[in-house]
Amino acid sequence: MFYVYNIFAYKFDKFYIGQTNNIQVRVQRHNSGSEKATMPFIPWTLKFYIGKQTRKGLWN
Repeated sequence: MFYVYNIFAYKFDKFYIGQTNNIQVRVQRHNSGSEKATMPFIPWTLKFYIGKQTRKGLWN
């Protein structure tokens, strides 16, 4: 399963949209500082995600 997800940093009023095949691990990586783009805005809260069987058309 592949996912498009939206996370939110309440403290900084920032949204981030990404894609992954493992939603739990990905959000954990965002909150551990492992992702350069989101590191300055920790902590992140998962707000929304949608899954599809394949990556094809994931953004459509």
